[in-house]
Amino acid sequence: MTTSKSELPVLLVTLGDPAGVGPEVTVRGVAEELAKSRVTPVVVGDARVVRRAAEKWTPELTVNTVESPREADSGSNVINVLDLPIAIPKISKLARLLPIPAMLLMSTSSELLSCV
Repeated sequence: MTTSKSELPVLLVTLGDPAGVGPEVTVRGVAEELAKSRVTPVVVGDARVVRRAAEKWTPELTVNTVESPREADSGSNVINVLDLPIAIPKISKLARLLPIPAMLLMSTSSELLSCV
């Protein structure tokens, strides 16, 4: 079992759809769990998105980016984030002609293929 610095079990929480309600639901859920002190939650997703959501819905909490869940701060006012930045599409002549979702798909697909 993975544990944080405080030896509480670590709970990894996925961000969900960063363009939908995922960030709001995530930061509010993490805030509720922090108050119970049963686990150390670590959000997996884009730290920029989590920061914006925290500023809006849980301003009393700070966001802490970690390289590993084992580095998570178990403080009751900290949202730990294992940062996985969202792909930003490169604008080309072809991309300017495509709708935004198609641009994101092209960018993400090529990045995913380069990892295989």
